[in-house]
Amino acid sequence: MKALAAALNDRLKGQRIESVQMPDKHTLVFPIGRTPDALLICVDPTANALALVQAPKREAAQLRHPFRDLLAARLAGGTIVGIGAPLGERVVLIDVRSHSRIGDRTEVRLVVELFGSRADLALVEGEQVVESLRRRRLEPKDAYQEPSPAVDPSRPGVGGPPLVLREYGHLAEGDSTAARSFWERVWSEPGQFSPVRLENLSPPFYPIPLSHRPEPQPAVLDFLVALSQAVQSEREEADLERRRRTLLARQEAALTRLWRTEQDLLAALSAAKEAGVLRRQAESLLTMVTTLPPEASQFTYTDWESGDARTVALDPSQSHAATAQSWFKEARRITTRCKRAEALLPDVQAKLEAGILARDEIAN
Repeated sequence: MKALAAALNDRLKGQRIESVQMPDKHTLVFPIGRTPDALLICVDPTANALALVQAPKREAAQLRHPFRDLLAARLAGGTIVGIGAPLGERVVLIDVRSHSRIGDRTEVRLVVELFGSRADLALVEGEQVVESLRRRRLEPKDAYQEPSPAVDPSRPGVGGPPLVLREYGHLAEGDSTAARSFWERVWSEPGQFSPVRLENLSPPFYPIPLSHRPEPQPAVLDFLVALSQAVQSEREEADLERRRRTLLARQEAALTRLWRTEQDLLAALSAAKEAGVLRRQAESLLTMVTTLPPEASQFTYTDWESGDARTVALDPSQSHAATAQSWFKEARRITTRCKRAEALLPDVQAKLEAGILARDEIAN
């Protein structure tokens, strides 16, 4: 991949991106300057590609897509300042000097990750991901980090350069039969894997710059099969850890909602005594309607349940009988809420307890 990036850099550095075209939902085409060439990037999960192709006609049908519109706004008219690739990775970095949304000149980066089914294309500005096409690994507003190499680039490896071993880990997917078939084809048809013959490759084989062609020794094949399975296992473990963190965050949010619901229900139950007080003061006021002056602003009664004397303010804008009825109505409303809370609370508490156990199991 590094050799491919170097070849593209020699050809495209300093060239202007004329426009951004999108023939389908996984493919983007960038016509280059006043040349017949166009840079094609395809992140289809079944067939990744990065190649120079003949620029399509402007009148060709185009797919309307938010990501394509973003790239057109940020990259059209920009200049390619460099194309590179980290050693040992199927990632190509395309730096473009373009303009921001307010017209300032700035540099942005297209990150092309050709990871098979996890392939993606992202626009990065500074250290932050602006947007990605498939959102497989790169999410908007995340800090961009290059993926960790599955194989140490400084180690020469066995049976081939480190980049070939990395490629092998992406393609074999832990299948020893497919792994052997892949390597036998690499060694028997090295010309098919030249980085300058992208258009001649068919899925699932991708461009691999081989520095030499070793003999297909059985012991080497066995080692590479084991290496492929180890790489795939590490990838699956990382994917499971990412899913675990996502699930844990969702579980914490669900527990927070349940806890708030429980507090609301407990507060409703604690108001049951208030309903009794309102009912008793309403009954006491009705017994005093005939003796209490209409202009009275308060009245005092004895609560027969507690034996305490209580003084309650009255509403001068309405009659004493209407005030008593409003207290009866409020008491009924509180009682209804209490009955509903009493019926719902056991289920909410059971869900909260089960949720806590599930959260602890996910965390551990």
